[in-house]
Amino acid sequence: MKVIVPYLRKAIPYEYGLWLILVITFSSMFVSFTVDDAFISFRYAYNLVHYGIWNFNPDHEYVEAYTSSLYTFLAILPHWVGISPVVFFKILGFFLLLRLIWRLHSLCADRWTRFVFTFFILGNVYTYIHIYSCLETPLFMALCVELFAWLVENKPDPRKFYCLLLLLPLTRPDGGLLSAFALGYYGWRTKAHITHPKFLASVITLGVTYFMWRYWYFGYLLPNTFYAKRLEAFTMDSVIIKLAGIVFYLMAVSTLILWIKERDFRFCAFSVLAIYAVAYLPCASWMNYADRFAFQLFIPAIVISAHYVQHFSGKRRLGVCMVLLPLLLVIDCDREAMSFSHNYSHTNNYTNVILGEALAEFRPKGYTLMTSDVGALPYYSGWKTYDALGLADVTIARQGNSITYMQKIQPDLVLINVNTKDVASLEEHPERSMLKDFNQAEIYHYVQSSGLYQRVSLLTYSESYHYIVFIKKNLPDYVPLQQIAMRVAVISKQMNSQSSPLFPGFGYLE
Repeated sequence: MKVIVPYLRKAIPYEYGLWLILVITFSSMFVSFTVDDAFISFRYAYNLVHYGIWNFNPDHEYVEAYTSSLYTFLAILPHWVGISPVVFFKILGFFLLLRLIWRLHSLCADRWTRFVFTFFILGNVYTYIHIYSCLETPLFMALCVELFAWLVENKPDPRKFYCLLLLLPLTRPDGGLLSAFALGYYGWRTKAHITHPKFLASVITLGVTYFMWRYWYFGYLLPNTFYAKRLEAFTMDSVIIKLAGIVFYLMAVSTLILWIKERDFRFCAFSVLAIYAVAYLPCASWMNYADRFAFQLFIPAIVISAHYVQHFSGKRRLGVCMVLLPLLLVIDCDREAMSFSHNYSHTNNYTNVILGEALAEFRPKGYTLMTSDVGALPYYSGWKTYDALGLADVTIARQGNSITYMQKIQPDLVLINVNTKDVASLEEHPERSMLKDFNQAEIYHYVQSSGLYQRVSLLTYSESYHYIVFIKKNLPDYVPLQQIAMRVAVISKQMNSQSSPLFPGFGYLE
């Protein structure tokens, strides 16, 4: 300790230069990363502004395909003023990062402790992947930090606390659990002496009113995403596998629980553990890139701990560094997450964008498509879209896809996802590389053998991730649509064959 501390003290005066270098370096690496699911929210906002309807498709088959109500409402602003929603939400994500750092500094007066925790945030690869994703993750983290900060700082005015209780469930469904836990804890801490009861009643009324409106509008209690994301069989093996994936998060938070005796922090930490156990252990969480679900829950609890760590003795504070360092190293050495973000932004997302833009000229024809990536492709094309995985389709979410349903809707363009490194094996045993859920193999065989469709191209998103493109044969615009699909297939293959200088073997767009 006596050897390490002097070097750290010498480094602290240069901290702002270090933060600037970290932010510029990691931002340049990940600013282009945009999650395809973000365009689902953008599509709702676009349809409202341009067609006056709040729906995934600009029709009256209502479906709640988004997870974050608040982020989807925010998407109205860039569409209304005519700016790119992607740019808008990347800027918002960056400002939420600045807000997180500012909040950390306001919680912690000790400069050495601030240095350690700031480095943990700004030197963290996952931080930048999530703030630039255009999803609600940075906003949810910011709200969690504000809620926890209000509790640990023991603020006398609860009106901010009540507003946070409303905003959290609007940002993510699991935020409702945190709001319920926090309200119960606050009632217990104050011995049920609730101040500003009228303000709390108005907040609850707003929440109930919104819930009743969405039930009346969409026709079901929970978002469609809840029905689409099937629960896994709750076996000990599945639990062990998921816990192993977050073991360093658990080690960090558990150690802080043992060292920090204050009840407010322990509530924050235990509520995080409880929400993860209830919301994520038993379900198949799609798009869990860069530990998305663990990151957005555990990091706020770790940030709040700085408020208490600053009062530790020198040896105990060094121990906190030894707890956070393994987690930071595991994250920053996660080559899979970094290569995924590069490949996803430069190949997957770009392919969906250029295909969508090319299909947009046929929007007035009223053609329909089916795909399992229902973000950028439907957003830019404007076509009525059926979601093969059910997020944006009530029937598929509850009953799964079927030949009967395909015969009913008869989409004009069908993209079927396959996961295989050997493209040739698609011809012999395509069902082996199909997604098991939602009868993908059955749908493939139907489209292949029905006589209604013609396979025209294969989009290559990565070494093992492809989309087979089928077009209905009797379409008046079959030939130009075929040419578009073939041209995009060539572009996607060329893009994927290029090698990233940072992550050899993974595609990127220069």
